[in-house]
Amino acid sequence: MSAAGPEDARELPDHLRDALWRAESVQLARRDSPGGLVVVGGGEAGLAGPLAVAALGDRATRPIVVVAPPAASAESAVLLLSYSGEDEEALSAYAEAGARGARRVVATAGGRLAAAARADGVPVIPLPAALSPGAATVYFMVAVLAVAAACGAAPDAAAEVEAAAGLSERLLAAWSAGGSEASLPRSIAEDLAEHDTAVILGEGLATPAAERWARQLRGIAGRTAFAGQPDLTADFTAVLLHEEAESGAAARERSRPILDALGLQAETIVGRCARGETRTERLLSLVLLGDLVALALAEPSSSRIHSEGEGIGDG
Repeated sequence: MSAAGPEDARELPDHLRDALWRAESVQLARRDSPGGLVVVGGGEAGLAGPLAVAALGDRATRPIVVVAPPAASAESAVLLLSYSGEDEEALSAYAEAGARGARRVVATAGGRLAAAARADGVPVIPLPAALSPGAATVYFMVAVLAVAAACGAAPDAAAEVEAAAGLSERLLAAWSAGGSEASLPRSIAEDLAEHDTAVILGEGLATPAAERWARQLRGIAGRTAFAGQPDLTADFTAVLLHEEAESGAAARERSRPILDALGLQAETIVGRCARGETRTERLLSLVLLGDLVALALAEPSSSRIHSEGEGIGDG
């Protein structure tokens, strides 16, 4: 995979639409799998399942689990995620799922996994070449949603993905030069730059988004970042991601019990709520904001620290 660049986050709307087109172009047969959907994938692919599950919420009608194929059976559908198609775990899981008689679908950019699937007549959702790890996760997430619908584990979320692409375009415009909220990603980045470590906390739908933030902050900005409870030896800023809009004071009250339960004392708490009407829109709005924050923090100009932090608030 290629490294992320400044254009990566700006291309989220295109990535969502392209991922949707690629999943739909396979024309997956609609066939109920009473055993639900098993998602197999490690690394960045491993985050795609939790993101998709968060987007669906309680609308999932069958189990959707991210585990190794021993949980699969002839009544299960198994989606194998491997960007290179050369991951030994994915190849082994592919063979084992086939031996168990499970319905298989593959999402990959090629390699031995794609070759084996095509030889066996197993559907392949093709991923484009030269994606960054973060972009690949978005493609994998859409693949999970598509296969979940095809196997009867969840309703079709294609319209929500399309709506999320449109919302992402509008948010990018608002958070770019000249927009009324142009400073939002950079202001968060500069809050984070004031401390050695970032602790990203998420509630409910925002839980996998918190993990995405931490991964992007580490991978793009080279920062020390954790999702959940870290072993802290340095000062840190806490970022609380949540679904519903609320005042800064309310967000502070919400976050304090969470931090207290984790034994954390943060000087600065940054609260950010999701945007959008659907679960998929709200989740991906947090993904987009985190990507932009990581990119802003990676720029040399992000080392300039505000003399007064904005503290907690929703924007």
